[in-house]
Amino acid sequence: MTIAVGMGILASFAIGILGLLIYDKNRGFVGILITALVGLLAIYVGYQVYKTARRRGILEFSAAVHTSPDMDNLEPSGNSEVRRVNIREYVGFVNNGEDLFKGGYLRIWGDWKGRDLEQIHSIKEARYVNSENLFQIIFQDESQVSVWNPQIITESPTYLKILKAGKVRWEWKSSNHSDKSYYDYFRENKRIRTETNTDWKDDPIDVLLGEPALLIIKKKQTIGNNSSCCTTH
Repeated sequence: MTIAVGMGILASFAIGILGLLIYDKNRGFVGILITALVGLLAIYVGYQVYKTARRRGILEFSAAVHTSPDMDNLEPSGNSEVRRVNIREYVGFVNNGEDLFKGGYLRIWGDWKGRDLEQIHSIKEARYVNSENLFQIIFQDESQVSVWNPQIITESPTYLKILKAGKVRWEWKSSNHSDKSYYDYFRENKRIRTETNTDWKDDPIDVLLGEPALLIIKKKQTIGNNSSCCTTH
């Protein structure tokens, strides 16, 4: 929490300096008005930085700021353990026991909090429904993730990543429901809309549009009371 507070203050301070520079060049009523507006902006930005860093974890927040999703479009090098696959290939690998990655922690557009997402899930089988362009992974605990219109899929011994999709559904067994609980993520232009049959309260900062549509990663790191996973490129 202390580091998150410091990051928020630093962001506010940086914008505040800009306000002082503007006032130094524009003294008088207009300068005061602009400086006041910049000051309010500094407070708002500082609070958002603090809130995001505290909720998502310091390591993940810092990584998200300095990484670019464009790196995911690069083809894996010939001597790496990372392979680019299409859906049909990957389904065949899984069901024949030839998949490189066996399971881990799920992240859906960067969202990893609650709803069993923080539990490790071992891959049991994979399916593809051609008529819907629907890809599904079923896990050993009978939870499953469904991805509509998946694009750019990479696999390695430490992660499985689907960079783009139109919709992702996460289904898990909840003690509050006799049937499976579900959480849907819809990509609509430049935002992610969510729907669920549970009472889970999400936060807009839980979902990051620049993150892969689906990332399943082998290891999870914990910082303070927040868990975060590293996005592997």
